[in-house]
Amino acid sequence: MFKGLIRFSILLLVAIQLTACGGGGEDEPAPTVKLSRTITFSQPNSVTTVHGDSSFTNTIDSLSGSGILSHTSSNPAIATVSDIGLITVLNAGSSIISAHITEDAKYKAASASYELIVNKAPTSLSFDNTGTVALLIEQTYTNPITPESGNVNFSSNDSDIASIDSAGVVTAKTAGQTLLTATLPESDNYLEATSSFIVSVAPQSIALNLLIGSDDTLVSTEVDTPLQLARTSQADCDFADISHCDNGLVDELTTEPLLDTILTTSTDGYFALQHGEKSGKSSFVSTDQPPHLLSPKAISFQGYLWLFGGYNNKELTNNIWRSLDGNIWELVTENAGFSARTPLAVFELNNQLWLIGSVADRQINDVWRSSDGVNWTLINADLGYADRNGYVITSFNDKMWIYGGYDFTADEFVDEIWSSEDGLTWTQEATTSTPTQRTKAAFAEFNDKLWQIGGRDSNYAHLSDVWSSADGIEWIRESADAGFMGRNRHQVNTVNNTLILTGGFTPTMDPNGSYFLSDTWVSTDGIHWDITPDITGYGQRKSFATAVHNDKLLVLNGRSKENNILLSENWQTTDGKDWQPLNAQLPAMAKIQAFSHNQQIMLLSGENEDRTITHALWRSFSGYHWQRASKASLPLAASSKFFSFNNKLWSFAASGGHSSIDGNSWTLETTTVPYSWNEYSSPNVFLFDGKLWSIDIDRGFIHNSTDGKTWKEVNNSNNFPKRDDTKIISFQGKMWVLAGRQHMTKLSDIWSSSDGVTWSLEANNTSLGARGIEQVVLFNGKLWAFGGEGSEQQFNDLWHSTDGVSWTKAVDELPFFASSRYKALVHDNKLVIMGGYSKDPVDNKYYFNSNEVWISSNGIDWRRALRHELSF
Repeated sequence: MFKGLIRFSILLLVAIQLTACGGGGEDEPAPTVKLSRTITFSQPNSVTTVHGDSSFTNTIDSLSGSGILSHTSSNPAIATVSDIGLITVLNAGSSIISAHITEDAKYKAASASYELIVNKAPTSLSFDNTGTVALLIEQTYTNPITPESGNVNFSSNDSDIASIDSAGVVTAKTAGQTLLTATLPESDNYLEATSSFIVSVAPQSIALNLLIGSDDTLVSTEVDTPLQLARTSQADCDFADISHCDNGLVDELTTEPLLDTILTTSTDGYFALQHGEKSGKSSFVSTDQPPHLLSPKAISFQGYLWLFGGYNNKELTNNIWRSLDGNIWELVTENAGFSARTPLAVFELNNQLWLIGSVADRQINDVWRSSDGVNWTLINADLGYADRNGYVITSFNDKMWIYGGYDFTADEFVDEIWSSEDGLTWTQEATTSTPTQRTKAAFAEFNDKLWQIGGRDSNYAHLSDVWSSADGIEWIRESADAGFMGRNRHQVNTVNNTLILTGGFTPTMDPNGSYFLSDTWVSTDGIHWDITPDITGYGQRKSFATAVHNDKLLVLNGRSKENNILLSENWQTTDGKDWQPLNAQLPAMAKIQAFSHNQQIMLLSGENEDRTITHALWRSFSGYHWQRASKASLPLAASSKFFSFNNKLWSFAASGGHSSIDGNSWTLETTTVPYSWNEYSSPNVFLFDGKLWSIDIDRGFIHNSTDGKTWKEVNNSNNFPKRDDTKIISFQGKMWVLAGRQHMTKLSDIWSSSDGVTWSLEANNTSLGARGIEQVVLFNGKLWAFGGEGSEQQFNDLWHSTDGVSWTKAVDELPFFASSRYKALVHDNKLVIMGGYSKDPVDNKYYFNSNEVWISSNGIDWRRALRHELSF
């Protein structure tokens, strides 16, 4: 058994050896079995990177054997890979990165791959200023951008507010805020990039609506803007550092009123606009006004309108006033270095103001100079001649010139021309052309020439000729008769490339019955002149001043032609045709007829400063800003009574009734009117119970109308309490008659009626006392009675009543200057007072028409309404 086992084992071993040798009997090596291996990346499936990243290696785990390792990229345009696996990214995209190791003696070959994803890179794009940039309308601005690239596109969210062109230049257009964006478009390797900033655009100037009270002021604007309002009580405040100024305040300006505690009716303030880091011009703000003046001198200088000297109904003055807009004035010096005088010559030469003599005072021949309009230096105490007046002083070609005049010593008209560059040394110019032998001509610089127009010559003729000179010495006659009436003491100014002639004196009475003219003539070449078709707003006045300020011709001050009142109303025009009150003020009027109609105050009639009733349409939405809507006087009877009824405006007079939708165009509705009306006085018309009522308060005749056309007499046996100077108003379902006058006796009784026939005595005496009430209005469910004339005094108080009988005093003394003939009305849920007669503060025996507007929301707190323009 054991031997058999050994034999089997030997046979098995032989068999195995034979198999390893191929089965034959030859001697061959035995085969080797190689091992498999795997390439493993540290990031095996995919790798994501960004264009522009540094080269990197996707590490392979340790490999056994001696095979050669290599790498390949399926898309070498995207990325390359070195033999050792260092990947270099070239562009955005994707590529398959493969690794391969060759077979060696022990190991088989192996391969592996992964996807390389190269994303587009973000781009750096940035404006230097990514905050909010404050600009003013019409300003341009460039915000540098990094990096600079010609491929950047610019856009604005609202190009109506601010646009930005292809070069990145921003242009501010209208008030508001918008986002401006720079975009670098997406490319093969880079993502889109953007950068933005906000532009805040504000106007160069804005009008403030001021309601100035005794303790504070409400300030608002008519449009919302990004502007702020800075205020202080310190005259020399640096508004860029307003926190260090006395009572310095800064608030947003909006249509909602802000409460300012600096400006009041008795204290002044200094206002300036602010926008971002920009500060506007400092503006003095006050309720003070210059006195009414005869023959002052006005001039525009360093952004201000200046007013020098003049006569104030009491004495000659040497005051100096200035204003940014002609509405709010600052007295910069009460007594200038030069003596009081009028009229005086003030002109600008070489960025300085010069003042010379007085063409009326034959003994004043001095020369003064100022660089700021406030401080004056005497340059020449005496020009060397005396006893001469009527000459003209002007500046031209960097010199000052004196032309003509009348020499009282020689008793002759002077044909001399004098010039000076410094006011100290004067040269008499030799000339063969002497049209300057005249007095009170008008001179103006126009088209690089000096022009002389009109005047009075040595034959005492008033002239209408026109002369021009290129050098101020030699003169050429351009027209022997320019078409207008010969005159002197007129004014000629250059406005917007047009010569405008205003006013003057003529020895021949004009069609209006005056020697003082109110016509306006314009010329675009100096030779041909046309009269403007408009009825000149500034009216007939004498000894007035003119100035060109902010591209407008202004007519200031002077005396009325009829009653020698010193005028308070100032006017402006840009073309000589359309005249408006200066800075859109209320025209100076008394006995105003005005109504709240279609959300506007519509003024239709009033007494001007010549004490003449005029009918013209004026509109205001708020009472601050007035616009003359009618180009001519309304063609209605002087005694017309105006009324608002049934969504129309009505005019009633003895000649008939007219109606209007807009106040400009009027239609005759009827010529049949109550027989009690006459052509000399306005009918007494008021509204009650949905009807128009007419009451002849002297005789008791009563009529009513449901349509304004057909009038019906109410029972003529009525017991109306006849009287004069009374007020009738509709209240609590009744017509009320309040106080008044019978013959020379003032009355204090109060009557009422529900039908116009039966009148009941409600009270024989009330706390109102005996008076002719100035105005009565219905406001907030109460009757309000303003002032009036008592037996021995003029009242300026205010009373109210909830029942028409019991009266409570609301105000002892109303703050406005007008004491009589003003207008009270209700508009926009507020009480409004307009115009009237005011006493001259210089001399109380004189009265002038007021152009003030006062507003109250409760009848107790009264505020002066002023419009004031601020600018940068």
